[in-house]
Amino acid sequence: MAAKSVSNQAQRLVFFYPGILYLSVLVFLLGEGTIALSFFRQFIPFYSHSAVSIALMSAALVLGCLKGMESARIRKIFSNELAIALIPAALFLLASYIDAIVNLFSGATEASLTAFMVRHVLFSLVVLQAVACGYGFKNITKPYFHFMIFVLLTGALLFVCALIIDDFVTRSIDVSFLRKAGEGNLGKNLYSMPYGLGLLITGQNMANAFGFNFYQFSSYF
Repeated sequence: MAAKSVSNQAQRLVFFYPGILYLSVLVFLLGEGTIALSFFRQFIPFYSHSAVSIALMSAALVLGCLKGMESARIRKIFSNELAIALIPAALFLLASYIDAIVNLFSGATEASLTAFMVRHVLFSLVVLQAVACGYGFKNITKPYFHFMIFVLLTGALLFVCALIIDDFVTRSIDVSFLRKAGEGNLGKNLYSMPYGLGLLITGQNMANAFGFNFYQFSSYF
């Protein structure tokens, strides 16, 4: 009876696995490769990307173990699909290790580099476990897909606004907290973020295409 109760409890927890998997991948991607981390630190006091991402990925691993044990999906551990997934995961970890070594010689602290490697190892394990639990590439990469849709839609809107609004760049939010914003370019701040839609490179000549003048994009990163 007690074993059955534990099993039912595990099944209820497994219900949250897809959501936790989605959040853990999304938070990792946003924190490692976009300006989202700078925004979080600016507006959320004491925000720690390492603490949040490690907690989410650890929860995903625990729930993934429960999900794997509840069905025959755990047999995918021995499948060709997982063997193929191991190759990019190994290359990803190798690139992360090289990046950590380069940053060590650039003056980064051992604590920050340790947290960096822990995040990247956990991310690789989360992805490999998702494959072992029967999740296809499409499901695992949903957070990235949704983020790219956001970039494309807001980027298109940004482009149109830059073409039709004369003082578009002056209607921007404060981006002085971004790492390279203060470096400047031709006497002006390097970046501007009009209406919060996306970053523009400012302080230099405007680009020209098909008779239209517009500010060059520096992307969302």
